[in-house]
Amino acid sequence: MTARDKFLPLANLLAIGEAKVATGLSGAGVMGR
Repeated sequence: MTARDKFLPLANLLAIGEAKVATGLSGAGVMGR
């Protein structure tokens, strides 16, 4: 297993996590208003 094989899934998880947080924040902002 290369470092790249380990890194790509981690990068994907981080990207998904960021997307969820971003949508959650924008959703909360819209709901708050």
